[in-house]
Amino acid sequence: MRRIISLFALLLIVGCSASGPGPEVDSKPSARSDSWRAEILQAEQARRWTPALEALSSSEDAAQRRLAIRAGGRIGGADASAAVRRGFEDADAAVRAEAATAAGMLGDDAWVDPLIFLARDEEPSVRSAVAVALGLMNDAKTHPAIFSLLDDDEGEVRATACYAAARQNDADGLSVKVLEKFDDEDRNVVLAAIYAASRMSGRVQGLTLDQRTSVRRTLLSLARAPNETIRMLVAEGMFNPLAGEQADTLHKMFEVYDDPTTKFAILRSTSLAGAPTFVFHEPAVLSEDPMIVYATVLGLARMKGDSVNAILLDRIIRDEHRWIQIAAMRSLRQTERKVALEVANGLSKDGSARVRRVSAELLYGQEGDKAQEFARRLFAANDPRTRLAAIPAMAAVDAPLAESFEALLPDAS
Repeated sequence: MRRIISLFALLLIVGCSASGPGPEVDSKPSARSDSWRAEILQAEQARRWTPALEALSSSEDAAQRRLAIRAGGRIGGADASAAVRRGFEDADAAVRAEAATAAGMLGDDAWVDPLIFLARDEEPSVRSAVAVALGLMNDAKTHPAIFSLLDDDEGEVRATACYAAARQNDADGLSVKVLEKFDDEDRNVVLAAIYAASRMSGRVQGLTLDQRTSVRRTLLSLARAPNETIRMLVAEGMFNPLAGEQADTLHKMFEVYDDPTTKFAILRSTSLAGAPTFVFHEPAVLSEDPMIVYATVLGLARMKGDSVNAILLDRIIRDEHRWIQIAAMRSLRQTERKVALEVANGLSKDGSARVRRVSAELLYGQEGDKAQEFARRLFAANDPRTRLAAIPAMAAVDAPLAESFEALLPDAS
C-alpha cells in the first residue's frame, strides 16, 4: 500500500510541476510553420499589401521572400512595388526571377528600364524570367532587350525570348530575328521560334504586309512537317490566307493530312466572313470524325451566306449527334437570326418529334410575334419532351409566367 501511495504522490508532483508557468514560448509561427502561406493567400484574396507580407518580403527565408514578392505582383500598389524592386537586388536567383515576373505582371512603364538592366543577370533563370516579363508588357521599348535575349548563350533563355517576341505588336525587327532561330541548334528554341512566327503572322496587325509575307513564306516551308503540332502552327499562321501560294498550300494540307489537329487549324484560319465554303467547309462537314464536323459548324458561325445556312440546316436536321445539332443551331442564330426563325417555323411542324424538339433551340433568345407563335405551338405539343425543350423558348411570350405555365403549376387554391 505504501508503495502505491508513494507512486501516486510522485505522479502528482510531476503533474503539478508540468502545469506550472515553465519557460516562455514564442507564440509567433516559426520559419518551419506553414501559417505564413495562409497569410499570403489571404492578402492576395483581399488584394491588400499587409504588414505580414511586408515582413515576409524581407524574411531570412528565400522561399518566403519569393512568394511574398509574387503576391506583390498580383496585388500592386506602392508598397508592393517597393518590395518587388528590392527583389531585383536579392542575393537569391529564384527571388530575382520572381521579382522580374512580378514586374511584368504590374506592367507599368516604370519597370521597363529595371527589367532591361536585369536582362544582364548572370543566372539564366533570371534572364528567362525577364523575357517573360517583357513579353507581358508588350512595349516597343522592350524590343532591344528581347532582341538581345534571342541571342543569349542559353537555349532556355532564347526559347523564352521567342515566346516574348510572339506577344509583341509592331514587331517587324523581332520577326527577322525569330526567323533566324528556325536554324537554332536547340530543338526547343526551334519550336518556340515556329510558335512565335505563327502567332506574329496570324495576328494580322502585328506585322507589315511585306514582313508578314516573309514570315508566311518561311512557315510554308514546314507545311509537310511530320509533326502535327508544327503543321497546326503553319496553318494558324495563315489566318485569312492570301490567294495563291498560301491558300493553295492550305488546300493541299487539308487533302493530304487526316489528323484533326491540322484540319482544326485550317478551319480556324479560313472561317471568315465572305470566305467560300466549298473549299474546306463542305468537305469537312461530311467527315466521319464528329469532332471535325463540330469544328466546321463552329467555324461557320463566323461566316455568312446561303451556302452557310444550307450546311447548318442540314446538320440540324440530319446529324445524329445532339451536341452537333445544338452547335449548328447556335451558329445559325449567330449568322442569320431571321433565317433561324424561319427554319424554326418549318421544323416545328415536322412529323418527327425529334426534329420538333430540335426546332425549339432555334427560338431561344428570339423575340416578336412569330417567335411567340412558334413557341406556343411547340409548348402545346403532345410529346412531353418537346414541351420540355420549348420551355426556354416561352421566354419570348408576352404573358405572365403563371399564365404560360398554368398547366404545369400546382393548383394554389
